[in-house]
Amino acid sequence: MAGHPARRPGRAPPLLRPVPDIAAGVATAPERVSARTAPQRGADDPGALLARPSLSPDRLVAESAALPAIAAGLPLLDLRLPPPLCATDEVRIANYAARIAGSVGLKPGDDLKLFDEGGEPLANLAPVMLAMSGVELGTLRAGPDLVAAAIARLAAASARTAPAAEAGR
Repeated sequence: MAGHPARRPGRAPPLLRPVPDIAAGVATAPERVSARTAPQRGADDPGALLARPSLSPDRLVAESAALPAIAAGLPLLDLRLPPPLCATDEVRIANYAARIAGSVGLKPGDDLKLFDEGGEPLANLAPVMLAMSGVELGTLRAGPDLVAAAIARLAAASARTAPAAEAGR
């Protein structure tokens, strides 16, 4: 036993000291548990929350009515299951291209006309971005406001870099 001192024959191993019981004094009967030592939580008894005068059902209804609607202004979510993917990559990419091009009334092989010669965004960029987020993200797709804000930031950034590019020529 390398690294361990050899035991001397005839010597008993040291006895362990008694360890105090960590559960000593813990109440097991429900009558010994007081409200001060174990406060009732909503997770323990959800019905107990409604029994409190400060959380009456009328107050809960009033407070929930004052909350903003979660889906206010969002398009209706399509929660249907998507069809199973059994197609090859070529078919999947062709379907993707057809959906994106169809969002602006074009065929998959046509130029989508997203930017002009100077790099400024054109009118087709917003519907294409909405269609792309719908294909990529499904029900979590971007809304029109988010796409409009992104295009506005892009236009502002290209307007700031255009004078610097002209000065470099």
